[in-house]
Parts: sequence; C-alpha cells; structure tokens
Amino acid sequence: MSSETRLWLIRHAPVARPRGIIHDPDAPADLGDVAAIAALRAKLPSTVTVFASPSRRTLDTGVALGLAPIEEPSFREQSFGSWTGRRPVRSRTPIRSFAQLWSIRTTAKSSWPRRISPR
Repeated sequence: MSSETRLWLIRHAPVARPRGIIHDPDAPADLGDVAAIAALRAKLPSTVTVFASPSRRTLDTGVALGLAPIEEPSFREQSFGSWTGRRPVRSRTPIRSFAQLWSIRTTAKSSWPRRISPR
C-alpha cells in the first residue's frame, strides 16, 4: 500500500438550465455527454472516498461517474439570495488587470482599509 494520498477535484457537469444564470442548489446537472462522463470515469482510481456538496448537480455528477458521493454540508455553495435565477451584473468599466482590481476603493464602512492594494 502506498503512503501517497491524492486529491481529485472534479467540477459538476454543466447545469441543465440556461447558461449565464445564477442557479439554485437544486438545479439538475446535464448528464447527456455520456462520452465525457465515461472518459473521466476511466481516469479515476477504482477505490476512492468521494465527498460532494449537497447541491443536486454535484451529487448527480458523482453518481453518473459511478461513485458514491458522501454529502458534505460544509461544501455548500454560497447563497446568492435574491440574485438566484438572475444574470450577474456586469461592470460597465472592464477590469483590465489584477492591480486595477485590487486598487478599487471600497465603500463599506468597516475595519477594512479604504484602499486595498497589493503593495
């Protein structure tokens, strides 16, 4: 037996609903690409312990891969609240670099510094 442990991170199959929408945790996975599922399954080890978020699409993806996912509540995706079912808002000013992203001023009144900078 090897003392080496490997961690495989697998993203769920695409959501079987319109693209570009913030989906709820009960949104089903589109498991129609049987060839892609089979190809991924062939690359996975035969004996594994699998943990998945409680969202339907992650559990369904695990089962489609022939795995027995254990639902792990701490892997739950963040809640988008009233944004669920909507499209994300896009900034009118594109962010061209990480430096620009980190220099955006925050408007929140908190203990965070007024200007976030990588310097």
